[in-house]
Amino acid sequence: MRVCVVLNHMPGPGAGGLEGQVHDVCTGLLNRGVDVHVACRPSLYMPAEKVPLLEHVHAVTVDLTPAEIDNPFLGMWRTSKDLAQAENWGAYDVVHLQSHYGYHTALRLARMSGSRPALVTTFHLTAIGGIVRLHELGFPQEPDLLQTQPAAVMEATLAWLSDRSIAVSQQVYDDLTCGYSVAPEEVSVVYNGIDTELFAPIPRAEARAQLGIHPGLRCVLYVGPFFGFRRTMLLDSLTYLDPDVRLLAIWPLTEPCQPERAGDRLIPIGYVPRERMPLYYAAADLLAYPLVYTGFGLALLEASACGCVPVAFNVPPASEVVPQTAWLVNEISPQAFAHAINAALRDPETPRKAEAGVRAARAHRFSLDPHGRRDVDSV
Repeated sequence: MRVCVVLNHMPGPGAGGLEGQVHDVCTGLLNRGVDVHVACRPSLYMPAEKVPLLEHVHAVTVDLTPAEIDNPFLGMWRTSKDLAQAENWGAYDVVHLQSHYGYHTALRLARMSGSRPALVTTFHLTAIGGIVRLHELGFPQEPDLLQTQPAAVMEATLAWLSDRSIAVSQQVYDDLTCGYSVAPEEVSVVYNGIDTELFAPIPRAEARAQLGIHPGLRCVLYVGPFFGFRRTMLLDSLTYLDPDVRLLAIWPLTEPCQPERAGDRLIPIGYVPRERMPLYYAAADLLAYPLVYTGFGLALLEASACGCVPVAFNVPPASEVVPQTAWLVNEISPQAFAHAINAALRDPETPRKAEAGVRAARAHRFSLDPHGRRDVDSV
């Protein structure tokens, strides 16, 4: 069997949720004897020393015009067009697309005469999901979401043309079946997974000693891009945290930035290689997860597997992925988020949640098998 996977950035271990999961799926397929090729741009979402799948990658150079660089939608439209022209799609048995960057590829496959490859699309989140969630909660729309609204139309078309759609959570399943009106029987829910040999508990004192963090410091960890709603929520919450609490911030940039109004309350770490992430999860007292929409929330699972209890708003994905093992905040405000962190730092229930979180993160639905993802054959 020959499979071609289409995505924006190159897949790599730990290279972000989407790219990391694509790496796991491709590795699993290769280990099972499937001939896998990847069509993508020659860029990484996050830095990486090596790309193990590089010999299977067809790097497609996309020369964006100034207008396409300045406008996110035009940029993704051009990238989708160029990726669609990169392969002879009739040479494959299955084409596996990763969200809207496969839009033009799907159109090409739909117009093929005679037999064509089976089309499978994975949705790691949806363009419509974030827009709807902010509207439902009464928050203003983020500029990036407004600029990429046409991506929702691209995604809906992809889902309708696909022989099978994969949603990484029940929330994304609802986005596809309700928001995009895809037939429920054409969507499979396949959770993201983590390597529990890597993401495992480490004694906090040991982790802090290796990282040079004072053993008496009360610190909360944030992991992810630092922009929009989550950035505002984090920075606004600093004012309400106990004075001795510090926020460690890890994001996918090689050079961290220091927001002026954060003062010394925020300690910017910047980019951390995947293999060192368990040290930070283990060193932190809690994980701060100030999002109201994302597809799965891989940091929730990684942190829990390392014994770091998340504090998150009581909305998906947190209420789906870690419903019993996180501190869930009902009121969506900086004050409520900070007060929940302050309370969790003192609550004797937090260590018990940490132990339960380790067990839950190792459950079968989140597991990897020796060949890669356990679910590569599920569709």
